[in-house]
Amino acid sequence: MGFYRELQKTMRNKKSETSSSTVTENVRRTVFPRFFKVFLPDLCSHRLGISPAFIKHIDDRNFPWTCSMKGPSGHIWNVEVVSEEKDGVFFDRGWKEFAKDHSLELGNFMVFEYIGDRRFSMLLFDSSACEKVEALSAKPSGCSKEVVLSSLKRREDRPNFRYLNRRVLLSHRRSVTSSEIRRAMEAARSFKSDFPFFIRSIRRSDIYLHNKMYIPKQFAAHYLPNASVDFILQNQAGKLYNVRVYWNKKDQYITSGWRVFVFENNIEEDDACVFELVKERQFNIYIHRVVKELAPPTWAIEREDSSAIKTMIEISE
Repeated sequence: MGFYRELQKTMRNKKSETSSSTVTENVRRTVFPRFFKVFLPDLCSHRLGISPAFIKHIDDRNFPWTCSMKGPSGHIWNVEVVSEEKDGVFFDRGWKEFAKDHSLELGNFMVFEYIGDRRFSMLLFDSSACEKVEALSAKPSGCSKEVVLSSLKRREDRPNFRYLNRRVLLSHRRSVTSSEIRRAMEAARSFKSDFPFFIRSIRRSDIYLHNKMYIPKQFAAHYLPNASVDFILQNQAGKLYNVRVYWNKKDQYITSGWRVFVFENNIEEDDACVFELVKERQFNIYIHRVVKELAPPTWAIEREDSSAIKTMIEISE
């Protein structure tokens, strides 16, 4: 208990040291909810559970989605947040890399702050009750492709997520920064039209693993029929794609052709897309890319043997 008392004292001192900052900054930081975790290698190396009582502070509970995790160094890691009915909510895909890059070890004390809009920040303390020095210079070690590959392999202890001979998309895009993600979203939000539209920050699950993309419920309720119907997507070059908008009482999503649209238009995670409903059954789509330089994704087959060993076999079209 002495360690945690020292940590509280350190955090109070840290707060007092910043009292010379503007009142606006101090007020702004106090409204962000926090929770802490103690790193236990056997439980926390591959994924980390979010405190159940903290979930109420997360504004988007339509899991899974990818968050931006800001480390003590100021660098950003992409970590997926997933929900499992019996076990709770976890930092999952990408957490293993985050933990490795920060050299997390037994007893490290982690304080997480949820800033909103799928963004977390983390403070890290060691057994001295001071901030861990190594973490202040930590950098992401992998590229986007490596994150995708590792995420596909992290299923050993989760039998409900078995995918055998599953066809997936592999990203070859470089790693991205939070400012690039923010810039793409700001560009999308500047869009104006007399037609109804919605903006979607593309999630990992929208493109790499699944052949579907969910439509915001409020938009669907106002503008789309309560039925599964054929739809057309038009890209910025005017090319048309046939897809299906599936309807049930809970959700509506684009499927049956969505993955082809993603592949041919080089859509990547965190790209901000505007879906403009120009006709009863047609969306015009405007893509605001996080990275301007294109690195087209490729197809691969994920295979798993009886020992739960996964292999990725890249294929050509």
